Amino acid sequence: MRLTAPLTERQQQVLRWIADGCPTKAATGHTHKITARALQSRRLVTISTSGGVWSATVTDAGAYYLQHGVFPPRRPLSPSVSSHTTSDHGSATTRPRAPATMPPREHPLSPTAQLVADVLAAGGRLTVSPDRGYYQDLERVVRSANRYRKTPPGTRLVHHVVYDSERWTAKRQHVVQLAEGPAGTGAPLLPVPVPDEVSRYHPAVAALRKTTRIAITAEARSRALRILHAVAVASERRGYTVTAHTPKDPHNSPATRWHLLLTINNEIVPLYVSEETDRPEHAPNGRLRIDLGGLARSERPSFWADRTHWRLEDKLPELLREIAVRADELRLKREAKTRAEQEYRQALEQERQRALARATDAHRRTVLDNQLTQWRQARELRQYAAALEEQIAAAEASQHGDSDATRQARRWLTWVSERAEQQDPLRSLPDWPQAPHLPAYKLTEFVQHVPEPPDMRYQPETY
Repeated sequence: MRLTAPLTERQQQVLRWIADGCPTKAATGHTHKITARALQSRRLVTISTSGGVWSATVTDAGAYYLQHGVFPPRRPLSPSVSSHTTSDHGSATTRPRAPATMPPREHPLSPTAQLVADVLAAGGRLTVSPDRGYYQDLERVVRSANRYRKTPPGTRLVHHVVYDSERWTAKRQHVVQLAEGPAGTGAPLLPVPVPDEVSRYHPAVAALRKTTRIAITAEARSRALRILHAVAVASERRGYTVTAHTPKDPHNSPATRWHLLLTINNEIVPLYVSEETDRPEHAPNGRLRIDLGGLARSERPSFWADRTHWRLEDKLPELLREIAVRADELRLKREAKTRAEQEYRQALEQERQRALARATDAHRRTVLDNQLTQWRQARELRQYAAALEEQIAAAEASQHGDSDATRQARRWLTWVSERAEQQDPLRSLPDWPQAPHLPAYKLTEFVQHVPEPPDMRYQPETY
């Protein structure tokens, strides 16, 4: 989808909102900011977050779109002009035209760039159909777009598999949505000095020194402890809480690997330091590495290590910045889980109300079927009584008087007539059938499946 494709109704509303000066009463939540990021990628607005204050202004192209409803036309190529010269004989000759400048050849976008462009052109939410070239690798393309920051600043792509809950057969739809990304990705890198000698370690690092949980050779152990000390001190200067990790289950290897727990706004980011090994001998080589945890399947960087052109100490500023980003990413996940749980409860209640409506409709159909059956029986009984009346009258006429047989027949006729009257549901105006009072187990027969939102699957790690 081209970036000059017409704007959606939502995008036009946000563009007018920005042109009106971004009135706060007309905006709720953060969806308008996400849409504004999409408009910025299409060069219709510019966004600023100077001083922590969000603001946006309409560009010339955005003003043109508001006035004309289309993107401004591209500047046309200058036409080649034929130059006229005069020959020696005085006749006018025409100089050959210079070849027109060829427009630059458009190269096809990569799957990642194409997906981002399609999502932006769709207004921030795209239902991906199987005819898309990246459909089979959609999850990988989404992760690549987030990892290499192909989305507008401050945003990320989220991939959902949505099920159609209105049908008994669940129909899957792949939805890619532009969502708010973790804060702090562009924060400045602050130095993290690592001392050559430490006379008094940070309490969390000092507690680790007394254990054997740091599986590092003696040659690299002192350096690893000094790096952990520098990280702990720098973290506390930023307002984080640093504690040594004490695993609850010492036999659970994934839980025992963490060394420090950094708490930021009630979100815990664990880390551990290790020593890399050479292959194939798997012998320690002295290169140190720090891994971050806290969120599985994150597109963000998760480890830093010694390499040919830098040491781990040089990457500590990036590590500290990423710790803050990871904590905000955990916050977004937790808030999304809370919202998803609330939406799921609302969806369950809505489905319960729909199930009650289905049960009530089924009850009224049953009442109608019973009344129709009774009405047909009453009509047939009356037809039978009329025929019986004719037979009795004929018998009485032939016998010239009353007999025991006719008396018995008239007795039966009376009972049939009364039965027809009792059977007829229209002998009085019928009442409106009220909703039935069903027990919970009976109501479940009318409840359709409500799939859980994907964000509900997030389970924060425990330490």
